[in-house]
Amino acid sequence: MSVHKRGAHWAPILVPALHDLKQAYDEGNLIAFVGAGVSAAAGLPTWPQLAQELLKYGHAQQLNEAATSEIGSLINHYELIEAFTELKSALGATSFCNVIEKHLNDRDSQVPEVANSIARLAPKLRAIITTNLDHLLERAFAGSWQATPNPPADIAQRRNFILKAHGTLLDRSTWVFTRDEYDRAVHNNHNLKTPSDQSSMHSPYFLLATAFQMEILMLPYQKYEHFPAINHRDISQYYLKAIFPQAKQGALSSPA
Repeated sequence: MSVHKRGAHWAPILVPALHDLKQAYDEGNLIAFVGAGVSAAAGLPTWPQLAQELLKYGHAQQLNEAATSEIGSLINHYELIEAFTELKSALGATSFCNVIEKHLNDRDSQVPEVANSIARLAPKLRAIITTNLDHLLERAFAGSWQATPNPPADIAQRRNFILKAHGTLLDRSTWVFTRDEYDRAVHNNHNLKTPSDQSSMHSPYFLLATAFQMEILMLPYQKYEHFPAINHRDISQYYLKAIFPQAKQGALSSPA
């Protein structure tokens, strides 16, 4: 979505997708894809920043210079799946996971207003699918929505859930960072693939994600024809008010 800046205000260029999103929400058929923009608003690292933290740890552990140089190049070129794959191999699984858990732990972080605004959509929002391992969304919903990294067989018929597509922080076996983990999640999870073949899951989506996360999220759902997307850098209070008045109680940060 494009934006125009008018003084201190940001205004969206209205497109038909926005009307469709609003209608889907009113009908209770809207699913929100939520990426690192929500976590970043709480001060947690984005994926590139997390990769850099792992690389910094690798330097401190005096990893092979050639390996760290190659990993740095992967990060700089935004080849993050490959970067995480190499980082896990170089650091070892235990150290790799310890660093991630340290930096993604939201225990001492305040729930950001963008997460609270999403939670205020709960009365009509159908579900949330997120790449975030942290528990900010669960906290915003005060535990009223079930969060799971493993989609049940009847997910197409369910409502009021948070599907954690890349896993949940306190269960390392569910994490999706490396190539092997990603391939497992995309190709081997039968329940994750079947919604695209079930008419009841053909719902419009509202995306709060980085471009990379949108690509990762959308791959298992390539049979869908329409993915109205709003990059997290374009999110402002004006957007959420314009599309979803129910979220207007909170204030969202304007784009940087």
